[in-house]
Amino acid sequence: MKQTLLFIIIISLFTVGCSHDEIEYGVLKNGKMVLNVDSAGTLSKLISTTDKYSITDLTLSGKINGKDIMLIHNMAGLDSLGHVTAGRLTKINMENVNIVAGGYFYFKAYAKNNYGLPIWSIGRANVLKNDELPDFIFFGLDKITEVILPKDINYISENAFANCSELTTVGIPDKITYIGSAFFNCPKLKSMKLPGELVSIGSNAFLNCAGLTSVTIGNKVTLIGINSFSDCFLLEEIHCKALTPPKTDSSAFSTYTLLYCKLYIPKGSSKAYKSAEVWKDFVNVIEE
Repeated sequence: MKQTLLFIIIISLFTVGCSHDEIEYGVLKNGKMVLNVDSAGTLSKLISTTDKYSITDLTLSGKINGKDIMLIHNMAGLDSLGHVTAGRLTKINMENVNIVAGGYFYFKAYAKNNYGLPIWSIGRANVLKNDELPDFIFFGLDKITEVILPKDINYISENAFANCSELTTVGIPDKITYIGSAFFNCPKLKSMKLPGELVSIGSNAFLNCAGLTSVTIGNKVTLIGINSFSDCFLLEEIHCKALTPPKTDSSAFSTYTLLYCKLYIPKGSSKAYKSAEVWKDFVNVIEE
C-alpha cells in the first residue's frame, strides 16, 4: 500500500512538472529565444556572438532603441548599410516591447543629391516614440516571414516593411490609426484585416503586394491615399466596413481590381458607394 501510494505521488509530481513549458529567458532552443530587455540599448549584451546568427525565432519584451533595432537587422540578414550578414532570423514577436528614443542610426539608405554627391537617408533613431513603429525598421529584410508588432503603438511609419519579400504574416494591434507606405512590395502577403481603429491608409501602403488576395478595411477609415492598393493584381475581395465611403485617390486601386475584384460593403450603403469617386467604378459590388 505504501509503495503504491509513493508511486502515485512520484507520478503526480512528474506530471505537474511536465504539464507546461516554463519560459527560459536567454536560452537558445531549436532556434528560438525569449528575452526581456530591461534597459534600452542593451540587447547585444543579452545575446552571445555565437547565438546571434543562430536565432530564427525571437520573442522580445521590455525597452529597445535604435541600437537594438540595428542588431535585429543584423540578425535578420542585413547590416545598417545594407550589406548581407549571416543572420537567420525569420520570426519576431514584439508584442510587449516599448520602442524608445536613442541608440544608433539603424538604417542608412544611399542616395545622391542634385549635384551628384552621395548623401544618406538615416533611420530616425533619435526621435523614436513609444506609440510609433519607426520608418525602415524592417526595410528590405528578405528573411523575415512573421512579425507581431508592439501592442501599444498606434502609428506605422513609412517603409516599415517595404521590400520584405518573404513576409507572410503581420500581427497588427487594433489601436493603429495610421499606416504609411509601410508594406510596399511585400509579394507574399495574402490577406490583410486592417485594424478596427484605423483612420488613414497612406500613399503606397500596399503598392505592388502582388500576392494579396483579400483586404478588410474597418469602419473608421476615412482616407485612402495614392497607389495604396495599386498593382495588387490578385485581389479577389475587398471588405469595406465603412458606411460612408472613404475619400480615395483615383490611383488607389488598379483598373484590373475595379473590374474583377469583389467589393463587399455594408447593407444599405449601395447608394453612397455608387455616387462616390473611385468606389463607383467597381463592377462587382455586394452588400453584406
